[in-house]
Amino acid sequence: MKLSVFIHDYLNGTVLEQVTKLELLGYNIFNLLLFAVVFIALFFFFTILRKIILIRISVISSKSDSVFSKTVVQIIRDIKYLFYVILALYLSSRMVVLGENFNNIVRISFVVIMIYEIVLFVQNISMYAIQSYWGSADAEENENATAVNAISLITRITLWVVGVIILLSNLGIEISALVASLGVSSIAIAFALQSILADIFSSFSIYFDQPFKVGDFIIVGTDMGVVKKIGIKTTRLQTLQGQLLVIPNHELTNTRINNYKQMESRRVVFEVGVVYGTPVEKLRKIPQFIKDIIDAQDLTDFDRSHFSEIGSHSLNFETVYYVRSNDFANYRDVHQAICLGIYEKFEAEGLDFAFPTQTIIMEK
Repeated sequence: MKLSVFIHDYLNGTVLEQVTKLELLGYNIFNLLLFAVVFIALFFFFTILRKIILIRISVISSKSDSVFSKTVVQIIRDIKYLFYVILALYLSSRMVVLGENFNNIVRISFVVIMIYEIVLFVQNISMYAIQSYWGSADAEENENATAVNAISLITRITLWVVGVIILLSNLGIEISALVASLGVSSIAIAFALQSILADIFSSFSIYFDQPFKVGDFIIVGTDMGVVKKIGIKTTRLQTLQGQLLVIPNHELTNTRINNYKQMESRRVVFEVGVVYGTPVEKLRKIPQFIKDIIDAQDLTDFDRSHFSEIGSHSLNFETVYYVRSNDFANYRDVHQAICLGIYEKFEAEGLDFAFPTQTIIMEK
């Protein structure tokens, strides 16, 4: 039973009978007054309830310092007062008889504001989940900022499209033909944008599989450089010569990539040649000389050094060691120090480096 009908029957008096017969703009004054009282009461109730919930959650958030609780507080704060107004109007219209037209307007407004707030709520929770996994898109040091922006944009578009479809369905609009036409249009668009979509999906493959990240030094075919940005369609490399190299993402997912940033240590192989005529006693000492020089470096692990070859113009020694760093500059600094050490040691021991020579014998 409607609230207005119940009060009318309960207070069935002469004055009330006269009041209930008065109308304003086509609506019964008694029902209007009752509707206003119920609406104001419900609105203040929801407002006070909102403040109580915010205070409770804020206290919990301050104690636990939880990002999720802070997100919930922000979501509740973002709910507009218009939502509470429409909610109070809807509940009041269900309790007090005013008219079919008025009730329809309130119902439509209620459906619109409810779907809007639900989509916003799901969107905020989704953004919280995305940023919890990949980090904030606003952080300059976040190497996944591009991925966060792309996934966030797609999530928002999807949620709002679904929200509009649900709204149209609740308003009594036939959406089956609309959904079918959207499906056909999507297929046509997909065919027209094949290359762009291939790059977009390749970018997601890079984000999730992470064969490389921003700041990594990679080699792609004959090109090499430091990854500066991973975009939706292309990836940008800063080459050793200084220019910016732009590569479509689908090429990166269809080729082999050497990622030197993921390298924990670098294996180095080099040769040293001495001249023919070097005494055997000195030849036997050379591997130990080289080992001592390599061991004196901070970032190196000696592997081996051997008299490996009697060459056409030199006696060759092959040496292998490891540099415990993936930084190319560190490797070059270490190798330079080793080469200088070998040169100084050979000079002190009277060992001569070999170089290509020719001896010409002339006969009379």
